[in-house]
Amino acid sequence: FVALALWSFKFPAPLGPSVSAVTADYLPRPGAQFLWLYQSLKYVPGGLGSLVGVVFPGLVILILLALPWLDRGFVTRFSTQPQRLIASLLLAAVAAWVLTMTMTSYLSDRRDPRIRQQLARQETEERTFRSTPFQPAILQLSDVPQTNGSAPPAYLKLCANCHGERGQGGTQGTLRFPPLIGVAVKPRRTVEDIIGLLNDPTAFGLEPPMRSFATKLTEDEKRDIAEWVVKLK
Repeated sequence: FVALALWSFKFPAPLGPSVSAVTADYLPRPGAQFLWLYQSLKYVPGGLGSLVGVVFPGLVILILLALPWLDRGFVTRFSTQPQRLIASLLLAAVAAWVLTMTMTSYLSDRRDPRIRQQLARQETEERTFRSTPFQPAILQLSDVPQTNGSAPPAYLKLCANCHGERGQGGTQGTLRFPPLIGVAVKPRRTVEDIIGLLNDPTAFGLEPPMRSFATKLTEDEKRDIAEWVVKLK
């Protein structure tokens, strides 16, 4: 416990950038304590990931719990203290697995110069952030979009990821999505226009990543979204 506490103090869990500031270049990595699991999952198909993370550790724990009942029968032929033998073998196997996967993860990152440089850049940015005094961001009431009622469920499901839950706009990497606040004052942005826009964005001069929702939304859902959007202020 003391060793783990000292390790965590010396090597804290990585603190990445906020989701609004992260770019496509960012390389997420877990803390050193979990690199072995991160690396192990690279060799396992996605559907079998739970075997590495849950089933195998569960089996090890069950075997350890069953050790008191393994002091008789054929097990005693191999050792006068079968519990100690089995526990030692399990500990050695787990330690070898954790050590091997951890070192493999470190080495694979160090071999690629681009990954090595990016991780070094992220580490520098994190140190700078941690050493900077905390400055709270104070929200003014005027900064919060006011709406007549909450957003429709269909908007929250398909639109909020880009345009914000309150229509305030947003960013994803280098992409910036425009706010919908006050959109009703623009030409061709009535309720009927917005319904048509959801069906065919290109007809209203919009380009990707804005896409058609003609088959993804019902007519009632499109109207609910359009009526909510035109009331944003």
